[in-house]
Amino acid sequence: MTPPTGKSSAAFYVYVDDVDAAYAKAMSAGMEGVSAPEDMFWGDRTGVLHDGFGQNWTLATFQREVSPEEMGEIMTKMSG
Repeated sequence: MTPPTGKSSAAFYVYVDDVDAAYAKAMSAGMEGVSAPEDMFWGDRTGVLHDGFGQNWTLATFQREVSPEEMGEIMTKMSG
């Protein structure tokens, strides 16, 4: 079976114990890297991959709780 071409409207956000290891394993299994794992302002470490069937996968590991006040400060800094 040949995978369909194009982009899918579906995306997955999956929590894993170790995003760096899961990302490396997915890459070695043939997934295409979209963005390597990095720390995000909302407290997760995430990496994004694309599979051969048009699906996007965000792998994430929770790192820290971000307070509503801190989130507001970050959003203000990002907007300008």
